[in-house]
Amino acid sequence: MIVDEIKREIIQNGKAKLADPGRYIYMKRQALASINLVMASLCYGVSFAFTGTLLPLIREYVDEESETWLAAINVGVMILGSYLGLLVAGCFGNKKCLVLTDIMSIAGWFCLSLASDFFTFGIGCTLVGFSSGMKTQVSLTYRVEIPEKDLRGIISTIITSAYMLGILMGHLSAIIFPWRAAMRFCSLSPIISLFTITLIPESPTWLLSHGYKDEAKNIFFWLRGQTPQSENEFSNMMKKQTGSEGCAEIGSNLRKMCSKKFFIPFVISAVLLTAQSGSGYDVLVVYTEDFLSNMSSQINTGNVTILFDIISLTFCILLCFFIKLMPRRTIFFCSSAGTVITLVLLILIIIYDWSGDILTLCLCVYTACVNLGILPVSWLVLTEIFPESKRDLGICVSTGFFSFFTFLLVKLVPILVFRVGIVAALALFIGIVTICNFVLFFIMPETKELSLHDMEEAIYQGKFYKCFEMVGCKNQHYIVND
Repeated sequence: MIVDEIKREIIQNGKAKLADPGRYIYMKRQALASINLVMASLCYGVSFAFTGTLLPLIREYVDEESETWLAAINVGVMILGSYLGLLVAGCFGNKKCLVLTDIMSIAGWFCLSLASDFFTFGIGCTLVGFSSGMKTQVSLTYRVEIPEKDLRGIISTIITSAYMLGILMGHLSAIIFPWRAAMRFCSLSPIISLFTITLIPESPTWLLSHGYKDEAKNIFFWLRGQTPQSENEFSNMMKKQTGSEGCAEIGSNLRKMCSKKFFIPFVISAVLLTAQSGSGYDVLVVYTEDFLSNMSSQINTGNVTILFDIISLTFCILLCFFIKLMPRRTIFFCSSAGTVITLVLLILIIIYDWSGDILTLCLCVYTACVNLGILPVSWLVLTEIFPESKRDLGICVSTGFFSFFTFLLVKLVPILVFRVGIVAALALFIGIVTICNFVLFFIMPETKELSLHDMEEAIYQGKFYKCFEMVGCKNQHYIVND
């Protein structure tokens, strides 16, 4: 059947040659190698969700103030986890780092299942949060290296869908099982992830940076096939490597962070992640039941929570199709517009005390808008825009920034709700998303169907409009001169 799919292509010398006959085999290999990334995203979703439904169940052991600290700890230590992941991956490789994160996550969940005081709960949340931060750092690097440009968007949205499935699993476990059994159930995701690590090869970029040229070449061509395009891409990778750097050094990283090639994409990614976190969805996940009860007493919080999770998962799966058909910018800005409009409607519904059914419907539309673009596209573009030599550090600093900003929201928004009201929190989300979208309209490049090398050359010369020309868009209003 594969032979029937072979097509002739014109290469530079003008002669017709058969395309790589094993292309679909390599696509399957890329999909297989991405299974662990799907599991990593699932683990992250479970760890993010348990604060929303499981923490309220342990109030016989901790007071409400301690509960907010546990939620903040789980998110806050992800910042340290991101930087620890960079150091561990730099020294021992991305694959070994993933093994360590799964072991830490399993230990954290079992610690939570046995806890009976704030200190033990804190240790469990710290281990789970650390592992989530490390896992996010490494899996985002893999996410952009493994698939070819035609599959990058689809695989990335599938991985984001796994995050939504993890949130659904975390919320369902709190409803189905007693809380200690639910904690043990949550440990299944890192256990399965630990076994799927055998399917993923070591990062070719890491191998090249540590002098393992032949092994990196074999893995890269095993994933992509040995075609003129893949050979050219691997050649570009080799040119950007200056040899083994050993473990990540602080001085070297500081020099990278001061360079223009790092600063421009970091600004873009920081604004993207601020818009995503500032949309309020992550805070809603962490404080699901408390927020819903504050919005209306007519809502069945348990059922609505599961409904939101199903909607999130459904629209992330739908995005797998849209991401192939539509530009990233179009999806992101349409999603952001829908998010802002629904947040405004939520404020009006709460002020005028409309029925719980209308409020639930509006929340469903809000959930769909966030998950149809603003959340998954942010992470996708983040992984694409950093140059190869600075990608690990760029993803590390960006995820650390995201964790810190989310930590602030998780800790401060409940105080705002308590002192001013839920309307003030929704207005804050509207302001953050609106300001970020205004900035992104001028600086966010279009990355659809571009190779990483092409994007790097266009973005880091300060010529964003080239990213539009390469995908057939002639809009040249996105120039950032040196």
